[in-house]
Amino acid sequence: MRIQTLTPLLAGLAFTVACGGNDSTPRGPDAGVEPMDASRPDSTPTDSDAGAISPLSIKEGDPLTFDDPIVVVVLGDAGIPDVRPDSGLPPQPDADGDGISDADEGDGAVDTDNDGTPDSLDLDADNDGIPDAVEGGDDDTNTPPRDFDNDGTPDFRDLDSDGDGLADADEGLLNPDGDGQPAFIDLDADDDGIPDATEGLVDTDTDGSADFVDPDADGDGVADADETAADADGDGDGNWRDLDSDGDTIPDALERL
Repeated sequence: MRIQTLTPLLAGLAFTVACGGNDSTPRGPDAGVEPMDASRPDSTPTDSDAGAISPLSIKEGDPLTFDDPIVVVVLGDAGIPDVRPDSGLPPQPDADGDGISDADEGDGAVDTDNDGTPDSLDLDADNDGIPDAVEGGDDDTNTPPRDFDNDGTPDFRDLDSDGDGLADADEGLLNPDGDGQPAFIDLDADDDGIPDATEGLVDTDTDGSADFVDPDADGDGVADADETAADADGDGDGNWRDLDSDGDTIPDALERL
């Protein structure tokens, strides 16, 4: 047990418990909750679903809403909060209501896309077609906006948020693999095992779907996931976009039968 964190929270906040260790068992004395106002013993924090909170009842994944202001006492084994809301702080000024604070957007002094509207009033600050409310990562104005590729530029200002070489404007909010991660922050948008950086915006089979979202980029009836990014015949074309990947003059479409 390395640290103790006292985090004041506001009444009515909903959040999910995350254990400080590597298990999902109750944390016992490693987590606890106490009234924010110690002079009011009657303000014992309660869970709206389960009544008074006991440290022994806190488990991984528990959705909690405390009815009173509280202090969460965390003694996490690895310094990881046992009870973790987004921030527990009052919202910061957010003139355009996109979930990113005016301070993080430059307080009117920054205009990323040079359209004449400062970021703090611009719902799409980088003009990539993806709303800042989505690129910000959450709607808590106290948390920093997401920087998916950790390049120092938050997604709402980054024209290639996942750093795969494909512009966010091209990747957009498509989610071809259904994993809940939109293509602009998904390094393998079609989940075929071939990075989007490799597949790119080329549409090999001219079917209207770029290779990075096409599960059969060359249209030979063999899934890219099966063909892989290997180059079996060494001709410079990966198997996933090579109609005769082994160079034996027999089309892959026939060999698969």
